[in-house]
Amino acid sequence: MYYPDTINKDFETNGNKNIHAQEVIQFGVSAYIAKTERAKRLDRLYDQNNGYIKASDRREIEKETGTQSGTKYIKYRIGRTQMKLLLGEYLQMNISQTVSTINRESQNSKIQQYQQMLGMSIAKNKIDEVRQKGYNVFPGINPPNQDDTNFWNPKNFRTNNEIVMQHIIDEKINLDNIKGSFYKNFSDLTIAAECFGKVERDERGNYKFRPIPPKNALYIEITNDWFLKRTPKIGEVRYMYFHEILHEFPDMSADE
Repeated sequence: MYYPDTINKDFETNGNKNIHAQEVIQFGVSAYIAKTERAKRLDRLYDQNNGYIKASDRREIEKETGTQSGTKYIKYRIGRTQMKLLLGEYLQMNISQTVSTINRESQNSKIQQYQQMLGMSIAKNKIDEVRQKGYNVFPGINPPNQDDTNFWNPKNFRTNNEIVMQHIIDEKINLDNIKGSFYKNFSDLTIAAECFGKVERDERGNYKFRPIPPKNALYIEITNDWFLKRTPKIGEVRYMYFHEILHEFPDMSADE
């Protein structure tokens, strides 16, 4: 399912035979069907995790070859027990946080930085020779040695944004309950193989992480786009009480 291009398209001619309008309608229908089927799948997964089996499914289990089985059906939640063990292990493990760049321009900047340092390492002897003659070339930069394995570690080639975000995350993990915030995400991951969340800022400027139930997540699934990097639509369906809306949006007036 692809997202139709709607820029500079004429939707007013040819009535219901307009090709561009048909593409948009077809996309909407496909997205609705995909969302409905996905919601049914998630409902089944969470029902199974909670030990809930539909009556129609039970009848298929209790009846064999059209006859009633004499074995009493008992709800054993074996999978739930195993998942609880995984969640307990998750709370015991340490978090190893690493910030990485996914923006292509930033990745290109890091590659250019790597290539620049590689070129300087190759010309290190010539650079030192020119500096000894009194020429201040590449001021403030010490050309690395090609055999210095510590220097050529990919983690050393980072953008300023990566460095700042790494410090912020390191501090947040120590000061805030980051692991507890991600607990719900890990639970969703073990049940539905999906997890979603959003970082928000309150009126005081404090940041917090809010998990989003997988069933409420809105996105367009693109083949091999596992982390939704190419989807043109990312959002959520959020059910809120009136007092939650007032707390979340304190500047909203009663008329609004």
